Amino acid sequence: MAAGTVDAMQQDALTRTILEELHRDPAVDASRIFVTVHRGRVTLGGAVRSYSEKCRAESVARELSGPLDVQNAIEVRLSIGHYRSDAGLTHLTNEVLENYVPLSDEPPSAAVQNGWVTLRGIVTSDFRKKIAEAVVRELSGVRGITNEIQVR
Repeated sequence: MAAGTVDAMQQDALTRTILEELHRDPAVDASRIFVTVHRGRVTLGGAVRSYSEKCRAESVARELSGPLDVQNAIEVRLSIGHYRSDAGLTHLTNEVLENYVPLSDEPPSAAVQNGWVTLRGIVTSDFRKKIAEAVVRELSGVRGITNEIQVR
């Protein structure tokens, strides 16, 4: 399926397939997610309770849609129990980064604004850059991540 060659029946079938897989995935509450497929673009919308859930939904859609473009427009709506102040989330994120063994020699730092975490620093490998983001993704209270870590 090349971008732009998906007919209406294929679009409907792909939409159903993605929704079915999202409902099967235990890491995703698909009850508030919708999927549209139009002209070679899969769009995910709706709301989830965590950033890790948003990322997992996108991974599922990318795995199933093949070469089609996936746009993740899902909103992260934190419950009261998962909300953290920016100061609290900054402290927690930096503490986790400092204590995570693969990063402990050269931990990046985090700044938070409205639940959006910006990671900065320098690491020695792309693996460490990705692992820093993966660790932060799982923290309660994160609405999104900008990874500005440099690899040198």
